[in-house]
Amino acid sequence: MNNLSWFIYLAGFVGNLTGFLIFVLIFGLGALAFYSLIEEHWPKKRYLFGFLVLGFFITLLPSSSTIKLVAASEFAERVIYSERVQGIVDPGLKYVEKWLKDQLKEKKND
Repeated sequence: MNNLSWFIYLAGFVGNLTGFLIFVLIFGLGALAFYSLIEEHWPKKRYLFGFLVLGFFITLLPSSSTIKLVAASEFAERVIYSERVQGIVDPGLKYVEKWLKDQLKEKKND
């Protein structure tokens, strides 16, 4: 597997992990609410803090589309800076510069 394949795999994993963490967060908060009804007091603050940390972690996880875009930008950068592409682009830029100069000369002459 190449790097792009790993990025795509990671994107799928993060999407699944986010769904699982949201499930755990909702289930855990429901269990805490149920426990507080039975015991008539709220559980220790560390549990609530743990769920807040979990919610914050869910927020920080990038979406699978974000990871795919990062992978695409990494590979696009490699392609743009490769010698083969530079060999094609450099003559094209020279041609465009020459064409623009010719157009400016024609505009001045009019």
